[in-house]
Amino acid sequence: WSMEAWKDGWFEVQDAGSQLIVEATGAKMGEIVIDYCAGNGGKTLGLASMMFDKRNIEDGSQMPPNVKSHIIAHDVVKERLRQIEGSLERAGLGPSGNKDFIIKTTHDADAD
Repeated sequence: WSMEAWKDGWFEVQDAGSQLIVEATGAKMGEIVIDYCAGNGGKTLGLASMMFDKRNIEDGSQMPPNVKSHIIAHDVVKERLRQIEGSLERAGLGPSGNKDFIIKTTHDADAD
């Protein structure tokens, strides 16, 4: 975990099963997705990456600026949800990052 590329958010370690689940959802920009078994955030990050990929917009057009993608990450173990926060920040998807996404964890909801 000392590699600069990882610290800079260029990649995240993810198992093959999580990658297959993300692909199977077919999630697209502008949708609302619930990751009900979020764990440490691999699927959540994969979903965000896939939803932000402009190739996944159905008609190939640009999304209007007011359309947001929503991901709700949930896990029964709150400590896992706290780990997601660091992963989201590294990937540029935290509160100070990409404003095309609203990613909330149920941990966030408990704090509100």
